[in-house]
Amino acid sequence: MKHVVTIQVDLATRSNIVPVEVTIEYHLENDGVGHYEYWGSTGYDEGNTFIEVDEYHYDNSSFTPEEQEQINAEINSQLDAIVDTISIDSAVDDHYEPEYDTHHDYEYDV
Repeated sequence: MKHVVTIQVDLATRSNIVPVEVTIEYHLENDGVGHYEYWGSTGYDEGNTFIEVDEYHYDNSSFTPEEQEQINAEINSQLDAIVDTISIDSAVDDHYEPEYDTHHDYEYDV
């Protein structure tokens, strides 16, 4: 999945603040274990769904290597705040399926 955001970077080599359009590529992770049995008791751990950033990129063709380093540092400093603005509900698309099957009707002899 992708999220595009524009950040403002105050480059030391330029006299003005430069807007940089950054594309963040990410996927959803879930730390739940799903259905489980523990000492005869059954349960379901739905876990927490969160965003895992794969990479980010921007058009760096007009920036020097020193400016790119400064832009990368600015992106890294803002990355957690940017990710917090992405709604997980809107990130879930019709093709997302968890790695485990969440619909079982287990029957246990007690």
